[in-house]
Amino acid sequence: MMKLVIDQDPHNQGVPLFVRDSVVMHPGLTFLVGCNGSGKTALLREIEKGCGQLGEFDLYIYHPIEGVNESVGETAAKSFSMFIEDIYAKVKAADRGSEIVALADLSEYGITADSISQLKNRINVSILSDAESREVELYIFVATPDFECLLDEECLDVQTFNRLHFNNYTSYKKYLMNSRKARDTRYKKLKAKEG
Repeated sequence: MMKLVIDQDPHNQGVPLFVRDSVVMHPGLTFLVGCNGSGKTALLREIEKGCGQLGEFDLYIYHPIEGVNESVGETAAKSFSMFIEDIYAKVKAADRGSEIVALADLSEYGITADSISQLKNRINVSILSDAESREVELYIFVATPDFECLLDEECLDVQTFNRLHFNNYTSYKKYLMNSRKARDTRYKKLKAKEG
């Protein structure tokens, strides 16, 4: 576990995007959750910046590759799969005690439920267990609004940094509606500041 200091107002708008000025990171797979516009991508960037400033991590960032003859979802699934295999190779090559941080933003890509299930299984069954057996601290953060990704997984609310678990869609939908209210309150504060 480690703690990173982050900028609460990464867009310099005068109204904090995040409630706290630091985020506690736990090894393993963590999904960043919140409604559209809540700060999933911004938090990934803050984690990237914080890890870069510390300089003691191997940092890997997923950037989807646009395909010519495939759907965006198929292309994103294939490139995310390659990203996961790259992480696995880094874990296998890492020295004991190493720390690896991997960041992926799937917010805008329609990866299908079957692909998500396979990728989660690969991460949870193979990669994380191998990292643990090799005494490598592996932190994987994925930003996504897709419920299939989040089901029964460790999640982090991007607005409050509270840890969450969703075991049914009804609880996730309720959370999203509350996330939207918090986002809209922030938007109102921004408009009032401008006006």
